[in-house]
Amino acid sequence: MLNTVRTCIGCRRRASPTELVRIVASSTEAGFRVGRSAPGRGAWLCREAAGLGEGIGEGLGQIAPGCLAQAHRRKAFARAWRTPDAKRAEPIPVGVTSR
Repeated sequence: MLNTVRTCIGCRRRASPTELVRIVASSTEAGFRVGRSAPGRGAWLCREAAGLGEGIGEGLGQIAPGCLAQAHRRKAFARAWRTPDAKRAEPIPVGVTSR
């Protein structure tokens, strides 16, 4: 069996897909979709510690806020999605994952 490893675009930590949340660039109103099975180029971010290992109910609330902030600072969405479009490159406001 293959051990798949992905890299968080925020903190650059390498981990299995079950420890990360995948965000895909989309043509929807929000500009992105969350989920491992969504089609398209994906960007991976770390899950919050409380959400580790949970495979059901993936969503923005499970993204580690520190990794999201680092991804915005580094403009990592544009590189991960290979798009120069500024609107699509920074789709998620940093405060969205706060509870």
